[in-house]
Parts: sequence; structure tokens; C-alpha cells
Amino acid sequence: LFRLASMTKPIVSVAAVMMIERGEMALHDPASKWLPELKAMKVETRRQAKDGTEEVVDLPVNREILVHDLLRHTAGLVYSGSTKSPRIKEAYEKANIEALEEQVTRGQFSIVQIKPIRKRSGR
Repeated sequence: LFRLASMTKPIVSVAAVMMIERGEMALHDPASKWLPELKAMKVETRRQAKDGTEEVVDLPVNREILVHDLLRHTAGLVYSGSTKSPRIKEAYEKANIEALEEQVTRGQFSIVQIKPIRKRSGR
């Protein structure tokens, strides 16, 4: 895999529409059908602890990420540079997910499986 930056959006969108037209994919299919790393995602949530302080917890998402969430960029996935979450930023940087100088591996993408997303799908 090679980084194509923003050019992946039109390429993947056209490929997805072609698959939808052939009946191989539906907009409401879970994205985990093709990317198992997206199954059982958790969302990083800040809430008030019993002692009144703020705590950060990872809660299950309300529903799985769907194909249309990915196409509309409403899946909750973020860039490390734009997230306000130190945990997510550190995890992405440690895994070198946004490296521009090398190939992307499936192993780099699999970090998504164990790290929380920043917001709930569909928003």
C-alpha cells in the first residue's frame, strides 16, 4: 500500500459505488465485513468520576461503523494532528500511522482495532 493522501477518497468512493452497483456491498453494511479491525470499536469518552474529577473511559460505540460512515467521513476516525486526545495522538504517532515517507502496512492500520476513536459513528 502506498500513501495517496486525499486522492484515496475519490478512488475508494468510485470503487465502493461500483461494488454497490454490482450488489457486492451495501451502504449500510458494517465496515468490519472488509476491515475486521473496525469490529467492536470503542469511543474515548470524558465523564465525571464518582469523586467529582474528570475521567477518560473507553465505551463501546452505539453501533458498528458502516460503509456510509466511512464514505461520509463520519466514522469517528481522526488524524493525530487534529485530535484533542493526548492518548489517541500518542498511539497514532507511536504506530507511525501518518508517516509520509514509507509504505503503509496492514499492521499500522490494525492499531485502530485496539485504540478508541474520538467520536461516535454517524456524527
